[in-house]
Amino acid sequence: MLRYKGVLKVQPEEEEDMYHLYNLLCAGDELTASTVRNITTEKQSGSSSSSREKNRVHTRICIRVEAIEFDEEQCSLRVKGVNVKENEYVKLGQYHTIEVELNRTAEISKGWPLNSYQRCRYRYMDTDS
Repeated sequence: MLRYKGVLKVQPEEEEDMYHLYNLLCAGDELTASTVRNITTEKQSGSSSSSREKNRVHTRICIRVEAIEFDEEQCSLRVKGVNVKENEYVKLGQYHTIEVELNRTAEISKGWPLNSYQRCRYRYMDTDS
């Protein structure tokens, strides 16, 4: 079967889009999206002791998908996986869960069967890109 390695940028706008996205994602695909990450930093105080400070930061990461859960109540996907592109807040190989929500952009990178990629491209993508 012919395969096309490509990236599909998606922005689910309704519940049906989330259903299609849930069925489109597979273990081994790469998902890139904005997310929130809890980080802990060492904070030096005036004395010899230090304390830890916890913060939530917004960042964009890329994970290799391992598991996908559909939350019907919130109409969102929880996509669990391992980080494949290191950044300031997430080291290579660390695990993270990305919450894909309505009206938020994400990118899926996978080896597409050629006919599936063409069908998605025709249905969901601008012809200019």
